[in-house]
Amino acid sequence: MANTLSSYPMLVQMIEQLRSAVGRYLLSFRFSHRPTSKHVDLIDLIDRVADGDLPAAAAWITAHLDGVREGIEAVGTEGNNTAAKDRESSPKTA
Repeated sequence: MANTLSSYPMLVQMIEQLRSAVGRYLLSFRFSHRPTSKHVDLIDLIDRVADGDLPAAAAWITAHLDGVREGIEAVGTEGNNTAAKDRESSPKTA
């Protein structure tokens, strides 16, 4: 039976605290490293925790955070490429 987030208020609170710690700037970006719904993914994590399969839950979290990191790195790389192009195309002043 699938669990809902409302069944785990402490987990929801911990997730919200983590999101706050990451900062508002990064939260303004939407990273999509998976085609599935994020809510469905969270239910998968909750099911693993509820079943007592902590190694599987830890693996899920690790994979999720790896995807987030890759998304942040991609944004950083895109930003660096855009800044370099802007510098190259801006008129030179003497």
